[in-house]
Amino acid sequence: MVPVKRYFLLSVATTIILIIVAGCGGGSKVTFPTPQGTFSNANLNGPFAFSYTGSDAGGFLAVAGSFVAMALVISHPAPRTLIAKPR
Repeated sequence: MVPVKRYFLLSVATTIILIIVAGCGGGSKVTFPTPQGTFSNANLNGPFAFSYTGSDAGGFLAVAGSFVAMALVISHPAPRTLIAKPR
């Protein structure tokens, strides 16, 4: 009789642990505040590193990399209207 009682208690404990683990996962949404201040392409200058994880149609996805940004501020001249003269 003792082994049956032992396995019963073990299965009840395992079931409770699985319910707790499954019920306490995720579900929260992370929101970020709106950026403040003035930011332009000129601010993006120098070395940067990035990484993110997630999932896609193939399953788990992890990406990491780096890049070097050179701030370029390009001012465009006012557009000119070209009129073709007939010959």
